[in-house]
Amino acid sequence: MNTEFQENLFIKINLNQSDQLLLGLIYRTPSNRSQEYTKQLNTLTTEACSKGYSHILIMGDYNFPEINWDSWNSPGESTETKKTLKAIWSYIKSKTKTKKEGIGDLHLDPEDTKSDKTEDNRKKAKLLVEYFSSIFTKEPDGVVPSPTPVLVTKVMSNQKIKEEVVLKHLNALKIDKSPGMDKLHPRLLKENAESLANPLCIIYNQSLESKTVPNDWKNAMIRAIFKKGNKSLAKNYRPVSLTSVVCKIMEKILSEFIIEHMKKNNLFSKKQYGFIAGRSTGLQLLEVIDKWTEALDQGLDIDCIYTDFMKAS
Repeated sequence: MNTEFQENLFIKINLNQSDQLLLGLIYRTPSNRSQEYTKQLNTLTTEACSKGYSHILIMGDYNFPEINWDSWNSPGESTETKKTLKAIWSYIKSKTKTKKEGIGDLHLDPEDTKSDKTEDNRKKAKLLVEYFSSIFTKEPDGVVPSPTPVLVTKVMSNQKIKEEVVLKHLNALKIDKSPGMDKLHPRLLKENAESLANPLCIIYNQSLESKTVPNDWKNAMIRAIFKKGNKSLAKNYRPVSLTSVVCKIMEKILSEFIIEHMKKNNLFSKKQYGFIAGRSTGLQLLEVIDKWTEALDQGLDIDCIYTDFMKAS
């Protein structure tokens, strides 16, 4: 890279396949706040983007005071400098952003790379549906086995969902998540939490009393997410179900009721970790290491068996 910055360092890193990363480091002295220096930075980024790299990262101590990256506000800098900064980063974004939409061509045989490919979206959707259905767990018909009777000293009473609980879950929504088939986006729900808490509370309680849920909540949007391996094979994709956010809030509330009931009656095994507050997988790791350390101190052998479900469904 040809640059007018006196102190700079640029390296090229080869990534997967044909992707390349241009990594740069430059330094701007605190005493130099001239527009010429800003123009040099603009020229540098323009040249970097013209090199054809798939990824570009330029770091450095630019000594711009207290930049607010949300509003592009930089106290102490001229209006022209602020516009230049915004233009620089907008240009970098436009040149380095990778646009990948949908799923590429898929082999007609989900496990054979020698089979013919199809680019038709309907055929690709059918291939994925058939493959996902083939690995889905099919429960056998017949009588459901009865669990071993357990003594329950504290019976769960009829639960009623409170408005403040609904409001708490609405405010805890992550706005970067996707909506379900009902198109009710988490951001819309969170920003209108105060107004929606009461009507949702009424719907939830009516659902509990009638033992039914709205039909719209039963619909889901299935997305195929690539995991690893060859992207042209259907077997390397996993289905992700996008259901109604409103329904998931109710599920979380009911889950809290059930977990609290099971805790009161000591129904959880001491070997249960994860999905329970206060019993994380990190705590499980500490306990396992403690037992292994104790066994080693006693001169005992330790045998470990690790399993992972490649196509869990």
